Formats: sequence, C-alpha cells, structure tokens
Amino acid sequence: MKKFKLIALIVFSLLTANVYSQVQFGLQVGPQFPLGDFSSGYNMGFGFSANGKYFLSDDVAVGLNFGYNHFGTDYKDVNCGLMPMTLLAEYHLSTGDIQPVLGFDIGAYNVTVNVLGIKSSDLQFGLAPYAGLQYHLSDNFALTGALKWNYVMTKNSDFDWLGVNLGIVFGL
Repeated sequence: MKKFKLIALIVFSLLTANVYSQVQFGLQVGPQFPLGDFSSGYNMGFGFSANGKYFLSDDVAVGLNFGYNHFGTDYKDVNCGLMPMTLLAEYHLSTGDIQPVLGFDIGAYNVTVNVLGIKSSDLQFGLAPYAGLQYHLSDNFALTGALKWNYVMTKNSDFDWLGVNLGIVFGL
C-alpha cells in the first residue's frame, strides 16, 4: 500500500508541474559580422546553431550549444570556419509570453582556416555573451532573436564577430 501511495504522489506531482517545459531545444540562423582585426581580412558570414537547455528554475537555464559559422574573403580559395561547442547559461528576465533573455556561452571553438585548399584546424577557447527575446506562441513553442558577440582567443590574432540570430525553440 505504501508503494502505491508513493507512485500516486509522484504521478500527481508530475501532472501539476509548471506549464512551461523544463527542457528546451533550439535552432538559430543568421548573418555574422566580423569585428576588429577579423573584419580586415574576412567578409560578412553566415552561421547556425543548435542548443539544448534545462531550466533549473522558471528563469535560469543551463545547457549545451553547438554551431557553425563560415566567413569568406575577397579571394575565392580563402575562408574560415568556426565551430563552437560550448556550455551555456541563460537568465530570463520575465516568465511571460515575451521573455527578455541574457546569456553566456563558454567553451571550445574549432577554428579551421582554408588557404588555397590547405586547411589548418585548431581547437581554441572562446566565449559569447548575448541578449535577446523569446516570444512564446504556445507552452512548447517559441520564436527567438538574439545579438551574440563571439570572441575566440588564438595565438596569432583573435577572432570576434557579432551574430544576429533568429530561430525557434521547442519545449518537451
């Protein structure tokens, strides 16, 4: 009988959980604008990312982010690709349908430079603070927009760029 009561209590508590999902998956795409020394050699690029996050509370989430950003130059056979593999932390300033979000990514970036078909690849440390909005269309679906400054530290010259990202978020 005690086991039945315990199972009933667990099931009841799951049914009365918060209406917003504790686990979310997102996809974002958008133009990426090189800054500083990076902008002197590379043109505007394009990037996409996918992330998964778990909400520790109604307004704090942690998770993982994976992406790819590609930048070209004025030369056909010279380009650069940066692939972030980072941990993320987010703070949602509101729990309503429109949620301003402040976030921070930190982790490894795989930097690949291609010059005339010769590729060199390196794993570097980087970080990316961002600010944006989530607009919830339903309990488990939202549109997102964010400005994200990426900064990757390398031996020779640092890479930094501003991403203007739009996307969607699915809740489970």
